[in-house]
Amino acid sequence: MHESLRRRLDAAATTTPRHPLKQAATTLCLLLATFPAAARGDDGQSLTLREALDRSLSAHPGLAVARAGVEVAAAQVREAQLGPAFEAGLELENFAGSGETSGTDALETTLQLSRALEPGGKRAAAVAAARAGEASALASLEVSAVELAGDTARRFVTVLGAQEQLQAASRFLELARAIQVQAERRVDAGLGLSAELHRARAEVGRQQLFVARSQAELDLARRALAASWGEPGSPVPAAAGDLFGIPPLEPIDEFLRRVEQSPRLASLATVERLRIAELRLAETESKPDLTFSFGVRHLAEPGDTALVAGVAVPLGTRARGRARAQAAEAALQLSQHQTAADRLAITSMVMSLHRQIELRREALQVLETQILPATAAALEQIDRGYRLGRLGYSEYAQAARESLDAQLERLELAAEFHQLLTELEALTGTGVFGPGRS
Repeated sequence: MHESLRRRLDAAATTTPRHPLKQAATTLCLLLATFPAAARGDDGQSLTLREALDRSLSAHPGLAVARAGVEVAAAQVREAQLGPAFEAGLELENFAGSGETSGTDALETTLQLSRALEPGGKRAAAVAAARAGEASALASLEVSAVELAGDTARRFVTVLGAQEQLQAASRFLELARAIQVQAERRVDAGLGLSAELHRARAEVGRQQLFVARSQAELDLARRALAASWGEPGSPVPAAAGDLFGIPPLEPIDEFLRRVEQSPRLASLATVERLRIAELRLAETESKPDLTFSFGVRHLAEPGDTALVAGVAVPLGTRARGRARAQAAEAALQLSQHQTAADRLAITSMVMSLHRQIELRREALQVLETQILPATAAALEQIDRGYRLGRLGYSEYAQAARESLDAQLERLELAAEFHQLLTELEALTGTGVFGPGRS
């Protein structure tokens, strides 16, 4: 066997599995850093991100499947530690025949115990393979928990965005209603055409539909969030968080350095250790087990007893063992190729996510420093001019839509920023913020 593979086999036998959900707990803390503590609700009537994550990790039925897998793997470790069991056998000979062997006159009864004796190292290899399977199951549980935490955080962000959209829609509905009142006064005073009033009423209707749609989207977002802990029909209070708290982003090189800490790659590493342990076990299985038996035989005709002993050696075990070892080595190579492919995919995804997050950060900065102040100032001036009769309804409607579009674009960009940042956190499995972000 190649020397490098032998060293990896030795390392696999001494690998200690990580504590269950350790990576998930780390990622949970990172996700909490997405929203500044000052923006979290403490009135007992709002839902914080920490509460949402705690509910998901403790109650989601999907994690129960992964936990059951860990329990199965732990039981397999205990089974491997037991080794071969004793077998008791009873053998009856020379009865119910013809002539001298008719009836039970010539009956011979043999009671014996037998047990397979494993060659050296076989039990240890079986236990190592079982422990590697347990470590793999634990890693799968961690990956499931990390994915669930990330999904919950993304749904939490969706709720925050839907809440903000509903508030914006409500503000513009009130503005549209105020303008409708002004249009009615202008028409009554003979200062405006009735067409202005009709257009104002139509705008109120559009804003009412927007409010209704925003409320429906918020209800759906809350149901989706509740589904994260297995209760899609349960009521969800208002989410507490600062959607517009945009943290700084570390350089791409720092994220690339952390790719090896990805929960996915960590899980694949445990699978690779499992394949190495299975290869070692397959190699030991090429050595045949010797089955020894010992017992007592009773002969009916003379009424005597005698001791019996035997040994059995299975045939063809070496060829079968070589075939199993070849299959295990092929599975190991497959695992290695999968790890390399996933490492490349994760690296590419990290680079793409980092760039997308930066683009949204830059767009948000332009919106907040230039576009939003300009559209708000324009709307304020045009609203004043319309109320004074100096401007028409068309100028007002255009300014109102531009202001609303800018606010909705800000909402969308902020939500996308946090969604992508959450995905990057879960992908790298480590901190993505500088000191003081928690």
